[in-house]
Amino acid sequence: MIATRAIYRLVSNRKILLPRQTRTVLILAFSLVTLFLISIGYSPGRTVSAEYLILFVLTLICVIEFLVDVYQNPPDWMRFLLELRFICLVLLCMVIAVLPFEPAWVLGVVEGHGFRLIGGQVGSMDVMCPIIAIVSAYCFLHKLESKTKSCGLLLSELSACWAPRCAERNSVSLW
Repeated sequence: MIATRAIYRLVSNRKILLPRQTRTVLILAFSLVTLFLISIGYSPGRTVSAEYLILFVLTLICVIEFLVDVYQNPPDWMRFLLELRFICLVLLCMVIAVLPFEPAWVLGVVEGHGFRLIGGQVGSMDVMCPIIAIVSAYCFLHKLESKTKSCGLLLSELSACWAPRCAERNSVSLW
């Protein structure tokens, strides 16, 4: 269904302009289509290979439509990064809020070091913490928001997420 919409939108455009970088990606993708076509001839399960080829071509059409949309109306990547940081901050607050009620969900046992805050079922601390730190440092360096806000978020994230890992390296238990 998504590919049908993509095919209609691509056919209805009078001309499609693709940047030079995406053209090389599309050439590689079309060479993969050729390899799939060749592999159908040598495959013992030709119908299954043909089905995979159809799915690949439909996915390729959706990717082309996405590239055309992004080229014609580029997204605001900085707003996207700030919203991603906001989501990570909400998840970090949820991890801290869940800690007193269901500690088994967000704590993990590291042998020789005791309990560590890992996020568990709520969210992965190994993913959330770097995102918050990198986006806050970027905002601080390029003055995209107040320095107090970005510095405060960076320092609070470092103390909440990376202090236990530094203590692990020094064999000091914080819990």
